[in-house]
Amino acid sequence: MKASISAVILAGGQSRRFDYDDKGLLEWQGTALIQHVISRLAPQTDQMLINCNQHIARYQDFGYPVYSDTPGGFQGPLAGIYAALPLVQHDYLMICPCDTPLLPENLVEQLLTALID
Repeated sequence: MKASISAVILAGGQSRRFDYDDKGLLEWQGTALIQHVISRLAPQTDQMLINCNQHIARYQDFGYPVYSDTPGGFQGPLAGIYAALPLVQHDYLMICPCDTPLLPENLVEQLLTALID
């Protein structure tokens, strides 16, 4: 099945468990965690959005639209998803945290197949 899919990468948390270092910008194997996620999701989706509440300019450098939670103030992942809904351009939405660098290269296909079956 070929479907048009938007993707949201959630990078809006405070990273308390990471001593408040912005988790999406931390490097793993020499690359920011969020860049690993982008590299895996971009070929599988038609629209990419990044949710963040700090270091906005740095996230904009990845080349995709960036938006913040509504309401603001680190309300949790549901706030990031809620804020994305008016921006989503496709019928399907893939939501992924910024700290999952080893996503399958066919994750979206697997999920669509499971949805149809």
